[in-house]
Amino acid sequence: MDRAEQTLEQGRLAPTALDVVRDIQASFHLDSLLPQIRAVTHLARESRIVNVAVVGRFKAGKSSFLNQIIGRDLLPVDVLPATAVITQLYYGPTEQATVIYQDGRKEEIPLDRLAEFVTEKENPENVKQVALVDIESPALEAFRTVRFVDTPGLGSIYTRTTKTCVDWLPEIGAAIVALTLDPPLSEDDLTLIRDLTRFTPEIIILLTKVDLATPEQVERVKSFVRDELKKRLHIEPPIYPYSTKPEYASLRDELRTYLIDRVASRHEERLREIIDHKVRALVQECLDYLALAETAAEVTEQARAELISLVEREQGHLGQIHTEVRLLAADLKRRVHQSLTEGYNALYPQVLAKVRADFDTESKKWRGNLAKTSEQFQDWASRSLSLRLGEVLPQGEQFLSAHLAEAETHFGRIVRAFQDRLSQAVEKALGTRFKGATFTVEIDPPRFPDIHVDKTFDIPLDMVWFLVPMFIFRRLIYWRLRGQIGWEVEKNLTRLAWQWTEAASRSIDQIARQAEDFMQQEATTVRELASASGGQLERVRAAKERLKAAAALST
Repeated sequence: MDRAEQTLEQGRLAPTALDVVRDIQASFHLDSLLPQIRAVTHLARESRIVNVAVVGRFKAGKSSFLNQIIGRDLLPVDVLPATAVITQLYYGPTEQATVIYQDGRKEEIPLDRLAEFVTEKENPENVKQVALVDIESPALEAFRTVRFVDTPGLGSIYTRTTKTCVDWLPEIGAAIVALTLDPPLSEDDLTLIRDLTRFTPEIIILLTKVDLATPEQVERVKSFVRDELKKRLHIEPPIYPYSTKPEYASLRDELRTYLIDRVASRHEERLREIIDHKVRALVQECLDYLALAETAAEVTEQARAELISLVEREQGHLGQIHTEVRLLAADLKRRVHQSLTEGYNALYPQVLAKVRADFDTESKKWRGNLAKTSEQFQDWASRSLSLRLGEVLPQGEQFLSAHLAEAETHFGRIVRAFQDRLSQAVEKALGTRFKGATFTVEIDPPRFPDIHVDKTFDIPLDMVWFLVPMFIFRRLIYWRLRGQIGWEVEKNLTRLAWQWTEAASRSIDQIARQAEDFMQQEATTVRELASASGGQLERVRAAKERLKAAAALST
C-alpha cells in the first residue's frame, strides 16, 4: 500500500467524507452525485499516478505539445478531427503502444500504426471500437508519476461533450488547457475551464503558437486571458506561452520545469490536494440537497403542500414547454440545413479544381485496356475524393458551430427559466432559495464523409474492352472520365452536407430531449425533497452533521 492509500485509510483525506456522501446519496436518492463519487473512489484507489489531461479546441496544438514532451513526433497531427478515442502516455522502459478495445481485448501495435486507431480519417466514427490507446516511452522518465492524457477535440462544439470525454473528466488530477492566440479565449474555452475547475484545482494555461505574434502581442494576450479568467471564473492559473519552434526552447524548458516540480515531483501532495478538492465539491453539493430537505421538514404541512402544489403546477406546464422546445429544434434544423448546403456549394469550384489537377497528374501513369483504365479511374477517384473532401470536412464545424451554440444557449435558457420558477416556488413556500443543478449537454460527433464513386460505364467492360482500341480512343476516353469528375464532386459534396445535417439534427434533438428530461427530473427531485416531513427532520440533520464532521477530517 503506498503512502497516499495509507493516508486515505487513516481518514486524513477524503474516504471518511466520501463514504458519508455515498451513504447519503443512496439514502436520499441523489443520483446526480454518482459520477463524481465513482471518479473520486477510483482516483483514491488507483495508484500513485496523477492524470494530467491536455485539452483544448481542435488544432490548438495539444498533440504537438505532447510530441515535444516525448521528444519526437509520435502522436499524429492530423488535419481532420480526431475520434473520441483517448490516448494515454506515461513512462515505460521501452517504447510501445497498446490498443484497448471496448470489449476488453488488448493488442500491441507498432507506433507507426497509431494513426489507424486514433484519427478520424483512418478510424471513422471509431468503427474499430477502441476504448483507449496506451503509449509507454522511456522519454517520459522525468514524469514517472504522471500519466498525460490526450483528449482530441475536447472543447470543440461537437466533441467537447461527447460521452467518452465527459465520463473521463472527473478522473483528471491536473489539466493543461491549450489556447490559441486568435481568438485567445472563446466562450467555449471559458465553459471548458469552468467545467475543469469542478474536477481539479491544478489548471495550467498553454498559450500555443506564440511564434505567430510579436512579444508585445503575446504579453497583451496573456494579460487579457489572465484578467478574463480572474473576472469571469475567479481563478488565476499560471499562463505559459508556447511554441514548437527551436528558438522558443527556453519557454518549453520553463513549462517542463514547472510540471516536474509542481506535479511530478510532488505527486503525493498533489494527489491529496486533488482528492480534497473533489470531495469538497461533492460535500457542498450534497449539503445543498440536504438543506432543502431540512427546510422542508421544518415548515408546516401547509407550506410543504403549497410547494408540492406549485411544483406540480410547473410540471403541468412541461407539455407546453416541450412543444416550444420541439418547435425551436425544428427551426434550428431547417437553418442548419440551409447553412450547410450554401456553405458546401460555395466550396465546389476549389474542390473540383484540386480533383481535376489530381486527375491530370495521375492519369498519365495509367496503362492497359479500357477495363483496366476504368478500374484505375475508380480506384483513383475514391482516393482523391476522400482526400479532397477530407480537407473541407472540418469546415462543416464552422458552418454549424453558431447554430449548435445557439441551440445549447436557447435550450439552456428554457431550462434555466424553468429552474428559476422552481426556485421561486421553493422561496414562496419555504422562504429559502434552491438553485438546482447545472444543465449540460452531450453532442454526438459527426460522421466522416461517405465517399461513393459511380460506375464509369454502364456496360460490362470485361466483355467489350477489346472492341475499343485505346491507342486511338485514349484521349477521348480520358476526356470522358475527366468530364465525370464534376458530377462526382457535386454529388459527394451534397452527400457531405446531408451527413453533417443529419449529425447536427441528431445533436439538436439530443439537446432538446436532454432539456426535457432534465426539467422533468429536476421537478421530481424538488418534489421529493419537499415531501420531507417533520418526522424526517432528525434524519436529515443527522446526515448533515455526519457529513460536516467527516468533511472536517479532510481539512
